Amino acid sequence: MNSYRERKKKFFDKQKKLMIQKLMASFAITVVVVVIAVTIVSKIPKAEIIKAEAFGSDVYYEVKVTDDDYKIISGSLYIVAYNATESHEISLELGLQMGHFGDLKANTDYEIVVNADYGYGKGILASSKVTTSSNYGGRITNWQEDVSGNLMNNEILSYNVYTSYNDLKQEIQSVVLKYAYVYQDEITDELYIPDSSLFTVLEITSMQQTTLLSNIYNENIRVYLILEATLITSETVILDQKYFDTPLKLYSSLYISDVGPNYLIASLYADYYKRQDITYIVNLIRNGEIIETKAYDYTDFVSSNENEYMESQIEIVFDGLPVGTEYHLQLIAMYPNLDSGIKEYQELYFFDVATSPSYKIDFKSSKTETTINLQIDLYDPSLVFSDINYSVFKVIDGVESYYSNGTISMEYLGEERYQNILEVTVDPGYEYMILIYATKTVNSSIKYNWCLIKELTY
Repeated sequence: MNSYRERKKKFFDKQKKLMIQKLMASFAITVVVVVIAVTIVSKIPKAEIIKAEAFGSDVYYEVKVTDDDYKIISGSLYIVAYNATESHEISLELGLQMGHFGDLKANTDYEIVVNADYGYGKGILASSKVTTSSNYGGRITNWQEDVSGNLMNNEILSYNVYTSYNDLKQEIQSVVLKYAYVYQDEITDELYIPDSSLFTVLEITSMQQTTLLSNIYNENIRVYLILEATLITSETVILDQKYFDTPLKLYSSLYISDVGPNYLIASLYADYYKRQDITYIVNLIRNGEIIETKAYDYTDFVSSNENEYMESQIEIVFDGLPVGTEYHLQLIAMYPNLDSGIKEYQELYFFDVATSPSYKIDFKSSKTETTINLQIDLYDPSLVFSDINYSVFKVIDGVESYYSNGTISMEYLGEERYQNILEVTVDPGYEYMILIYATKTVNSSIKYNWCLIKELTY
């Protein structure tokens, strides 16, 4: 018979598509008596020159630099264009970088190198060769979120897009920047480019320009950029095209499902709809100090049965806590930047929690052919409990279906003790499950509704 929490998990799982992907790792462990030798090999920084293209006397580049062990000395990472008679350099950051060298000599060979000092003096991480020409050309050199233009609590974003073009032979009549949202197939990952009528068109009036894109929805959107020129021959040519993604937006949740004098139970719903490389970190904090941390990744939410949906909700228990103590509960999502590989952190929740004052509750029950008898004895000097309810489910072939529900009124016996004797009429020959809920008030400012305080099966 499925428990209530299992049934509740499956309910949430049906809201998502089937997303099961086993992540397997192999570990080899060698134990040596007396002497244990550990060799750690650090990773050398890596760079890739994705593009180095000449248009006229300008060279446009796109490079990606990763440094997993942070070996590159700050301020020493550069891209350089040089030959025997001249040298030009531009500083770089880790991750994906785009830019250009302007006003180089026409019809000239240049060596393009990425170099950095990572502990042994300057070293070359990547290199390429390019020859300038006397043609026209242009590039989308970069983009950056403009936080001053964001609206509705960052639900609508703005971006500055940087473009550059040249036209030494005056062949270009006009240049525009076009953008639109593109959509990705959830199964095949294929990108769907919208019809040209759905693109927003912005005029480019100078060879070096910053253009503001506004009203970009912050909903895990991919934006498609096209830098397009119309020649004096009326021919239309694409100078460059790029994609960028809005910041990762997660629809995860964390809430308290039950509290007691010495424990807190939270339910975490983890959103792995867009990415599976997210680690969720739950911190229990008291007086600004992290008391306990629990971390969960994709494998913690995947069923071992390939035919089952992903278990997208799990229960988190903090126990052994002091009575009636206030804390903060924090949920953080950690994931690598897709360009640089550097870990990024996003705080999703931060709220007050508290353990309850002391109480004691006991349950005694019995079942006849047609009735379930339940006695509840409660010692509650701080009046933690209120609004106690029950729900009855009939179980047929392992499937739970609603049967009845009601309110439990506790009778005061004196000396801060309460009691209720509940009799539930049932159909003979079936299994039943009873769930008992209550509101728990832990202090003057914190109250939790619908805490599951007991699950009984018959």
